[in-house]
Amino acid sequence: MDEQSIESRVGDLDVGRGDLQVVARVARLLRLLTPGQRTIRLAQASAELGVGRSTAHRYLTSMETHGLLRRVDGANYELGPLLVQVGVLASTGYRVIEAAGPVLESLSQDVQQTTVLSVPGGAGLVVARMQEERRRVISVSVAVGSTLAWNSAQGRVYLAHLDDPRLPERLVQSLSAELRTSVLSELAANRQAGVAVYEFADEGVRTIAVPVFDGDAVCATLAVVGIAAVIPEGIDSEPAAAVIAAGRALSDVVSGRTGQAEA
Repeated sequence: MDEQSIESRVGDLDVGRGDLQVVARVARLLRLLTPGQRTIRLAQASAELGVGRSTAHRYLTSMETHGLLRRVDGANYELGPLLVQVGVLASTGYRVIEAAGPVLESLSQDVQQTTVLSVPGGAGLVVARMQEERRRVISVSVAVGSTLAWNSAQGRVYLAHLDDPRLPERLVQSLSAELRTSVLSELAANRQAGVAVYEFADEGVRTIAVPVFDGDAVCATLAVVGIAAVIPEGIDSEPAAAVIAAGRALSDVVSGRTGQAEA
């Protein structure tokens, strides 16, 4: 019996009434991902499905194409941007993400820059919504589902407002020693100001970010992102004031203090 026939018979075993083989196999592969096992190896996929390596490879690459997985280190696969986005939606209960829509749009029109909502998920803050400024010839685009580094403006202001003072030091361990020192040394100032400004000099991009609260707990960040030449560096600029006001308005909605946020 050839490999294809064997795989067909094995596939029949993991499909129940009303089920589809391809969906069942995708689900089995995704179940391999756990807090202790962050990647799937080709050999694991082949063994789990009971198929040859070439068939397992086709499943993995197709899942990568559709955003379910992302290839790392050559032949290993981790959660892809689509699943990260769905996971973020599930973990936040949609409330802050849904409420942020009109705030992002209004703020983007006000400051004429891209605006972004990020929420905690997985290994850091994940971009949940993005409103791109349409009137500018050149604007910065941020991919929904992408993970932001803890040394970003969003990461800095989020860490600064965590209730547990032990968490920031634990979360920034993946950063270089220099960046860890930079982030941790500015926590108090960022918390007091309620806003963080950071520039990725290599990319020429500057971000102004503020926390968003659900009650007393920080649940997200709201930010303006643009070319460094047109985004002021200080925290007392007009764009910073606009972001702060928008963050407070969104916090009021999420916390149930008002019915609709206005930037």
